Amino acid sequence: MEKDRDKSLLNSYRPILLPPTLGKVLEKLLLNKLNFHLRSHNLMHTFQFGFWKGKLIEHALIRLQDKIQEAKQNNKYSVILSLDIKCAFDHLQYHEIRERFKKRNLNTSTAVTLGYTE
Repeated sequence: MEKDRDKSLLNSYRPILLPPTLGKVLEKLLLNKLNFHLRSHNLMHTFQFGFWKGKLIEHALIRLQDKIQEAKQNNKYSVILSLDIKCAFDHLQYHEIRERFKKRNLNTSTAVTLGYTE
């Protein structure tokens, strides 16, 4: 816990969890399977920079800088909108994720691994 956080609030604390080895292995296998599915079905946007091997945040910054320079050269304005969604992963609705995977024809074994079965 950070020094400036209110100790009386539950949100001031983060649980410490060290997943067992099997859990880490399963997580890695699932991640690899999902990445393969997303790439092989062109489900990720070209400009998705986070969480992809070989696409660093630096690439996004270089692209942003190039776009700003391009706008300046064409006497146009640039507008940047940046969002920082606090605790985004803490509020994921996993049933919605499973439904979206179903709509995208995610293969059966991955859907079962995620807990989606018919």
